[in-house]
Amino acid sequence: MTLTMSKVLVALSGGLDSSYTAYLLKNQGYHVDGIHFSNGLVNDDNTDLIHKISQILEIDVQFIDIQQQFEQLLDEIDIEMCHRSTPNICVLCARNIKFGYVMNYALEHGYDYLATGHYVQITETRDDVIIDRAIDQSKDQSYGFSVIPKKQLRHALTPLGKHIKTTIRRHALELGLPFIHRESHGLCFKKTGVSFTQFYNQYTKYALISGQFIEPNGTCEHHGQQLYTKGQKVHINGKKLFVKDKLSNGDIIITTRENLFENIVKITKINYMIDPDQINLAKQYQIMIRYNTVPVKCLITDITDDCLTVRTESPVFAPTSGQIGAIYDGIHVLIGGFIC
Repeated sequence: MTLTMSKVLVALSGGLDSSYTAYLLKNQGYHVDGIHFSNGLVNDDNTDLIHKISQILEIDVQFIDIQQQFEQLLDEIDIEMCHRSTPNICVLCARNIKFGYVMNYALEHGYDYLATGHYVQITETRDDVIIDRAIDQSKDQSYGFSVIPKKQLRHALTPLGKHIKTTIRRHALELGLPFIHRESHGLCFKKTGVSFTQFYNQYTKYALISGQFIEPNGTCEHHGQQLYTKGQKVHINGKKLFVKDKLSNGDIIITTRENLFENIVKITKINYMIDPDQINLAKQYQIMIRYNTVPVKCLITDITDDCLTVRTESPVFAPTSGQIGAIYDGIHVLIGGFIC
């Protein structure tokens, strides 16, 4: 009987993490090809670098256009923002596009796995998928993976979850592996030098919602409720204040920072990584409500079909509608959902 090696399609951005992912998997004996996808909203200036990486690693690379899928995602996010929510664009892109559209593309084209340069540990057993925090917790991205259904991760590989970023960078430089040396920051679809406010003004299909900033000592006008999020700092009449709530009439309530700490977090659109029957309401878990923050000890106090309520041991800053709430048991991701 002839044994065939598993075929892996690696999402290549041109950055260190995805380039090193391809290197690792090839050295582990996989048949590796790359895929580079362009969203069509900014000029893709990494094409030459991708070709150079493919030559050095001796892998083929496919280039695909995801502009239609990406614009559909942005349209859905636009609607959410008009309804006073603050979606996590990068997490939704990972769920809907990378491990949605691109994963399906990989499987339909005969690949066994899609691999990415995310820092998270994914373990597949015969009948389950387990998500754990990365070894390098300063780079850990398990928070975003908490809302990706397990069925979408059955064919996912994330080998960097078991590595330390500083070691990866040093080894990549020793190998002479080409990659973008700047770290990725901000939003990939936004042109350099263009603020999110400028981008949103150009892209939104809806009028900006005007209203009043409301604070104990008075009011003043604002001209775009969608551009503000709970916990955001604003300067009004020389005072540093923070967004507390956005009202249906377009007004925004602002207050001082100490008034934004809460002990109750409600999560909807729940994604279970374990059997819901295994949740122990008497056990202390941990919750993370923002990327790259320290999980806070908590108790799950109530579970219904469409909502989960958490009480935190210490107050958390500005739980924000539309953002992710990820619940852990140590390094293990148990539940993910969207704060409501």
